[in-house]
Amino acid sequence: MKVKICLFLFLLLSWSCSPNYQAASFNSKLKKLEFARSSNVQEWRKLFQQAQNEKEKLDFVLAVAHTKNDSLFPLLKDIFQSNRSDSVKILAAFGIAQFNHPQSESFLLNILQNDSLNISTKQKIIPFLAYCGSKNSWNFLSTLTANVQLKDVTFVVLGILNRKLKIQQTFGLLDSTKSSLTPAESYFLYNSPLNFPHLPALLRLTENSPENAKVFLFKSIRKTLESKKFNMKLDSLNGGLIIKILAKNLNLKIQNWHLLRAAVSLVPFTKDSSLISSLLNFFKYKNPHVRLACYKALLDARGKEAIPILVDQFGKLPETSEKALLAKYIAQKDPSTAYLLINNSLDKGNVYFKSGLLEALAETKLSLSKRLLKEFLKLDDPVLSSKAFLALAKVRQITQKEIDHLLNSDHVALVGTVLDWLLQKGNKISDAQLFALFKKFNNQAGLEIQMSICQYFSKAKNNTSISSDSLFNYVAHPVLLKTFPNLFGNHTQSLDMLNYLPDFLQPDSINLPDTPLIAEVTTSKGSFKLRLESNIAPLTVKNFVHLAQTGFYDRLYFHRVVPDFVIQGGDPTGTGWGGPGYLIPSEHSPVPFKRGSVGIATAGFDTGGCQFFICHSDQPHLIGNYTLFGKVIRGMYVVDQIEVGDQILSIKLSDK
Repeated sequence: MKVKICLFLFLLLSWSCSPNYQAASFNSKLKKLEFARSSNVQEWRKLFQQAQNEKEKLDFVLAVAHTKNDSLFPLLKDIFQSNRSDSVKILAAFGIAQFNHPQSESFLLNILQNDSLNISTKQKIIPFLAYCGSKNSWNFLSTLTANVQLKDVTFVVLGILNRKLKIQQTFGLLDSTKSSLTPAESYFLYNSPLNFPHLPALLRLTENSPENAKVFLFKSIRKTLESKKFNMKLDSLNGGLIIKILAKNLNLKIQNWHLLRAAVSLVPFTKDSSLISSLLNFFKYKNPHVRLACYKALLDARGKEAIPILVDQFGKLPETSEKALLAKYIAQKDPSTAYLLINNSLDKGNVYFKSGLLEALAETKLSLSKRLLKEFLKLDDPVLSSKAFLALAKVRQITQKEIDHLLNSDHVALVGTVLDWLLQKGNKISDAQLFALFKKFNNQAGLEIQMSICQYFSKAKNNTSISSDSLFNYVAHPVLLKTFPNLFGNHTQSLDMLNYLPDFLQPDSINLPDTPLIAEVTTSKGSFKLRLESNIAPLTVKNFVHLAQTGFYDRLYFHRVVPDFVIQGGDPTGTGWGGPGYLIPSEHSPVPFKRGSVGIATAGFDTGGCQFFICHSDQPHLIGNYTLFGKVIRGMYVVDQIEVGDQILSIKLSDK
């Protein structure tokens, strides 16, 4: 017996000393620190000393970056300066940018000016300035545009920065002798201030640029034309050039629907009868977003003359988001006709088709429409009642009595929609009402409502009777507790996200296969496949896998589609406000959001759950701001055709 016990102890000791056990122990400790959002620098440093290879060091640095805890800035700064590995340096720089520490920007600018840093590493670090950059970053990056190896990544980051900085030095950064632009350069132009005098240069550059660059150039041309609010008459030279360019690009054989959509939107400006007539050819184009752009362009070009054609098209379409949006376009030109079309269709289709028709009703601005919307306001359906509320609010036909009634609802989506509208519009709502809502929605499902109310009281803290102490007593989740010091300057409290994670998402339970999992998503439009990236977002992947395996996603809908941007689904309420009953920590990474990338939708840092989105096209401004956890590897053409109201039928998992 003693021999058996000794043998067992020997085997146990041997296993505990083995590399596999030590790696498992290291990973478990690392995830506990990461998910708890620990600010204990000494614990982090102690664990880093236990990292036995580069992979563990990379995992460690990414875990620190995931916390977005700026008290760990000195730790990553030391790791960057003391490590020779470029891969470790790059992730450390990413984490430093994510912290947005007062010294983050200056640190990154200093290392980028260091000649000992190789070009490849600089190419990977430059994008991080998009998170923490200011005018200082813009000025520095503008000096790098002449560097052939750094030019493209620099222009993309300048474009992201210009979304908030709006710096006027636009064409001055481009080579004036060029006859075409790269996609990166055209992205920069699109996100920069433009005006009508820039039009000739944009047209010249569009002729010879590649397709992906033309998409942004067409959008930039539209932006410059709209700056004159449709009242600028094009001279014959510019007008002729636009017609020539569009005639070349409005081709049914073009597969790039982003390009076609951008080109179609320019047709009304040309007033060219041949181009306008060619729009009819695209009514049968395979992509619904292109078809919708054609309907809108035809109406803008021909006005009421186009109504009979579009009414005929309305009758041919199934009850989808496309048909509802067409009703909205018709309503803008012919309210009476639109009202008849909408009224005859409101008993058809699913809730998303109906909600689209309610939005179209508001566009008619008819008394009959307003009365009809009032009826939908009374329904116990958060999708329809929320849409009816927004439609009535748009035409200023909502009463205080109706608002008070809606705020008494138990539907988070409906109350959240009404509350957001009230706070954004500056409408009067009493402190007592707000505090009552704060107490009522003190659960994880009501986190967004609590966040909105806290932000309101933070701004009004000198003019309110509600104290931060009173709010603090009813806070539902550490995500909000974490923001309390920023909002109110006190109430520091240790946070532990671990206590709020379900058992299957505890660090010791996150076991995934070494090979990437494949998820086949079957929808009402067809199937597509995702590769799940557990190496960069293991918690998010484990959560998605669990929800898929339990059938959580079956029969849910895509509730949000923004053409050229993303499709979004996976909300059990179908409103954009729903979740699985818990929140998961964010796992941001430096991996770029490309066409087909899959990310988790959030209402802020650490508020992920079940809603996911898929990118229609490259979205560089999302990098480091959302958790990327997958990539479409087959069936992207199906993703391109998804509309609001299309259904997820099932999600099946496999290893191939």
